[in-house]
Amino acid sequence: MELDCGWTQDKTEQAFDDFYKEPVQNLQIYYYYVNKEKDLFHIKKDSLIINNGVLEKDHLIYLIGKNRNYNNSNFQPLSLLKYNITINPEDINYFLKDNDFNQFLSVEKNINSIKWQDTITLFQDLNALIIIYSERTSSQNKTKKIYIRGKKRKTKRLKYF
Repeated sequence: MELDCGWTQDKTEQAFDDFYKEPVQNLQIYYYYVNKEKDLFHIKKDSLIINNGVLEKDHLIYLIGKNRNYNNSNFQPLSLLKYNITINPEDINYFLKDNDFNQFLSVEKNINSIKWQDTITLFQDLNALIIIYSERTSSQNKTKKIYIRGKKRKTKRLKYF
């Protein structure tokens, strides 16, 4: 006769389910608006569900274009920042003592599909995309364009003897 201890393994395993890494399924998107004086004056927050930890390029372009206007002013995207917590479960104690949250922040240089690495289930809600917009400034070109007007010149043909 065998003793069934399966129920004890299930209980102890459930306690650690929050510490397993899983693909990112939802994101927090923050839109920061900066005025001409370079002051941050408004922050907008949104949530987004993504598939397999990837925000597709088409959807990213849509989000950037949709949020370009605020209070009848046009803004241009200045920066894209990706916040992805990729800490391993065994390093959580060191992370809590260190408090270096900047190590998970990276700058996206191009508008392409953005991939988030697998994250511990407990930290899934902390993954974010930050889009910083700056207010459009009018062109400050002070160079005067010079137009040359005059007679139309014809090229003379040389006659050979």
